[in-house]
Amino acid sequence: MSIGIKHLLQHGRWANQALIGKLLTMDDSVLALYSHDENYTVGYLIAHIASGGDWYQHILTTKPLTYVPTPKTMQEAAGTLKLIASLDKELVALADGENDLHIVPSDDLNDARVNKKSREMVLSQVVHHATEHRAQLVSILNHHKIFDISCDDYDLWCYDNYLKSEPIK
Repeated sequence: MSIGIKHLLQHGRWANQALIGKLLTMDDSVLALYSHDENYTVGYLIAHIASGGDWYQHILTTKPLTYVPTPKTMQEAAGTLKLIASLDKELVALADGENDLHIVPSDDLNDARVNKKSREMVLSQVVHHATEHRAQLVSILNHHKIFDISCDDYDLWCYDNYLKSEPIK
């Protein structure tokens, strides 16, 4: 028995909105925080979650890619979160497609090999990618002694409790 990729994508959609939404209640200065790599700031990771969703949608639909700037204010981050909501909704809908193969371009411009992955694998990577970066966001906050957000509050158990109280739209 399988929980299903669509359910996992729906969980990720909820977790992105809830966790990043909680970040939006903090001071703008939080967006510039990082732990070990100054390029991976909180703001950058929020934009990266959005651009990742855009990238995976591009792989599955060939829609043009969107440039996602790194937010410098919580107001800008709120706009990025709206983009994440839209992308996540579209990615959930893509789970209904046939498990066909899609070309995944290489990051290496010198790599001419054709890399094909199934829809299921691409959508599984969507789940992994956002989960990984939500955890990085929390880790950066913890590194700076900010303990207001815990990944445990956005796991599948909490999502199940959320669904029992207020179904996702």
